[in-house]
Amino acid sequence: PLRPFRESSLVIQVLQEALGEWDTRTILVIDDNDSARNFLMDVIRRMKMIPIGGAHGLEGLQRAKSFPPKDLIIISSDLKDIATAYPINTIKQEYYTQDVPILITCADAQKDNAQQQYQSLAQFKGVLPKTTSTIPFLETLVQNTIRKALEGKVVNKNRGEEVARRA
Repeated sequence: PLRPFRESSLVIQVLQEALGEWDTRTILVIDDNDSARNFLMDVIRRMKMIPIGGAHGLEGLQRAKSFPPKDLIIISSDLKDIATAYPINTIKQEYYTQDVPILITCADAQKDNAQQQYQSLAQFKGVLPKTTSTIPFLETLVQNTIRKALEGKVVNKNRGEEVARRA
């Protein structure tokens, strides 16, 4: 701006916010096991992405509807409050979430069953081990599976463009 204007001091701050959000990925993690959910959220943070947690199936479904993650949904195969199929079916029918890739977390013993159960779902991108372990191998496996699920998913630039427009 050539001359100061009302709230001109905020222009740089808002532009910095826009640039920081330009390519940030947002991932919703739905798991009623606090340790498993927190492990995934920590891994996602270390990947420089934004995790959003749902402490149980209904809360996660509400978050998916009210604040649709633009990039990925990770959901537990053994939710205690509702069957996993319910949020998955709802997510695939909602306009804002119908194209969002989904990863399922489950115990190793259930991996083949989960793979078989969800493979016909277009959004299904794979299975993650349900773990709270900080073994580097498992964290690397989780990171690689998340990256693979996001392959080809266009980064949502609308958030950054909206903030820049406001500036």
